[in-house]
Amino acid sequence: MTELTSGIDAAPDTKPKEVALSAVVLGVLAVVLAVIPGADFVAFVPGLLALVMGIVGLRDPAQGSRRSLAGVILGPVAIVLSILTASGALRP
Repeated sequence: MTELTSGIDAAPDTKPKEVALSAVVLGVLAVVLAVIPGADFVAFVPGLLALVMGIVGLRDPAQGSRRSLAGVILGPVAIVLSILTASGALRP
């Protein structure tokens, strides 16, 4: 008995690195929001999410370690900048 195949090979494992990429995007967004007066209070949330997603991405070997590391760095930087901006320490 012959086996019928559809002729379509399975796609290679090209799982997108969503967690690492999300960490970078949220980190950049948080840093930008942190330096905008009035939006500095909002920057805390994406900064915290960037930190958490970056840590999750570092623990998963399938994720990009450089992108995850960027999220781990940008998250706390945004949090500190938002606190400094909200307290008035960065205003002239």
